[in-house]
Amino acid sequence: MSKFNLPDPEDEYDRAILADIERVGWSVIQVNPDNADGTEPLFSFSVGLLQTFDHPEIIMIGLSHESAGAIINEIGFVVENGERIKTGRVYEEFAGVPVAFVTVDKAHFKNYVGYAVWLYDGTDFPLFQCVWPLESGHFPWDKGYDPAAASVQPLLGK
Repeated sequence: MSKFNLPDPEDEYDRAILADIERVGWSVIQVNPDNADGTEPLFSFSVGLLQTFDHPEIIMIGLSHESAGAIINEIGFVVENGERIKTGRVYEEFAGVPVAFVTVDKAHFKNYVGYAVWLYDGTDFPLFQCVWPLESGHFPWDKGYDPAAASVQPLLGK
């Protein structure tokens, strides 16, 4: 169990998230960016993996909420069974495509995972971005990656 004392809920949404963490071990927050032109991609992230399993939280950017939620939940089940996700390697088992993980720079926390910042009372927690490749198979750090794809899946760390 983690060292964090979770905050008191402020509304029904908070109560539902905290209940998920209590019941399952984590919850998935899904965000539709508030931009009229639709240029900001959807994103989803976990809260509770650190609290329950002492494991970094996970964020995915640019996939549908259904797909990202399913992948994050699959990662959660693997973590629940004792596996530790590591950056710098490719995983084949979480999605229909390989995925890799990078450590998210804390400078992005407030823009992307504000709910986790609230939950953990600050930015003193680890967060991994689960990165997926383009149809070409290229990850953002690969030669041949289309730079235009950065608007769909911005890379938040290294």
